[in-house]
Amino acid sequence: MPRIDLLLTLLLAVALLSACDSSEDEPTSPPSSAMGPGISIADALASDSDQPLLVNGAIVATTTDVRLCEVLLESYPPQCGGDYLIVEGLDLSTIDGLEEASGVSWTDFAFQLLGTVQDGVLTVNSLTSG
Repeated sequence: MPRIDLLLTLLLAVALLSACDSSEDEPTSPPSSAMGPGISIADALASDSDQPLLVNGAIVATTTDVRLCEVLLESYPPQCGGDYLIVEGLDLSTIDGLEEASGVSWTDFAFQLLGTVQDGVLTVNSLTSG
């Protein structure tokens, strides 16, 4: 019987370690961009910094604009929900895994952009856009 207890303990330890793996939650970025924890869109909107900010969100691009969204609504294609920033200067071709349907492109994963924020617009640094 002690072997069964040891086996159950090992299985529990493996399950707990697997649950702690947060690599899927790491935001991704275009080539040559900065990496770090970043800040929320709400924090970026509230910031009065004139320095570049690393902002987390999801991309939603239509024929009229590109947005960095706090959340994606569950419509198809997805739409922005919550706070968002209008994005200027982003080359969408640098984004791997961009989904597209009905004239809308989006990322369904955590994403980061580096740029300056002013009046609800995030202007991407040349470093981020390629």
